[in-house]
Amino acid sequence: MNSTAKTSAASLFAAAFISLSTVVSAQVTVAETSTTGYGTITTYSPGQTLVVNQESGSPISYSVTKQTTFVDEAGLPVEATHITSGVPITVSYVRDGDRMVASRVVVKKTVTTTGGPVATQTTRTTTTTTTGAGTISEFSPGQTIVLRSTSGPLTYATSTSTVYVDETGAPVAVEKIATGVPVTVHYVREGDRMIANRVVVTRSVTTPTRPLTKDEREELKDQREEARERRKEAREEAKERLEDLKDD
Repeated sequence: MNSTAKTSAASLFAAAFISLSTVVSAQVTVAETSTTGYGTITTYSPGQTLVVNQESGSPISYSVTKQTTFVDEAGLPVEATHITSGVPITVSYVRDGDRMVASRVVVKKTVTTTGGPVATQTTRTTTTTTTGAGTISEFSPGQTIVLRSTSGPLTYATSTSTVYVDETGAPVAVEKIATGVPVTVHYVREGDRMIANRVVVTRSVTTPTRPLTKDEREELKDQREEARERRKEAREEAKERLEDLKDD
């Protein structure tokens, strides 16, 4: 074989070797497959583990590394110190032998995020208003109002925000409120105190000194009947509350 043929053969062999090396290299390249898990955080140890409680099945433990990223649903970073148990998350992870290594954790909007708006949680508080009825025995504007009732004296705290109205809802001047006047008190409890927020003053039933007409007698009768019904209802309510307190 002359030198020219030898050179050509060597060139072909080198080209074939390079091509074979490229094929082999391509064959040994492995793509990482990322899997997704869902649930709520049970325990979290920054830089170590993240245990997630699934809706069904046993808790799953993920390994956490420096490359693990924590973001909210908008993709904004989440401070690791704000990630606590009970928070719902989505975990993207890859398998490394028997380990599941978390690469990206998406935190639901129940924690504070950096670089974005602060997620807030709204708490609704329901205030229950109760009523009590009786006649005024003591009254100190802006301080207390004490009623005589079938269950005993009832003391309510009053303030500048306490509203005084008549049965039609029209305002009543504090100066016109005196002992012996029947009232209905709307109040809320604050510990052991009863805070009056609205006092309904019952109209006093008066009898003219002159002889009454038939219509006036009927109206007076109706007024007295209404007053008796209100007192009866107030006594029943007070009795029920007293029984409830005894049951508690």
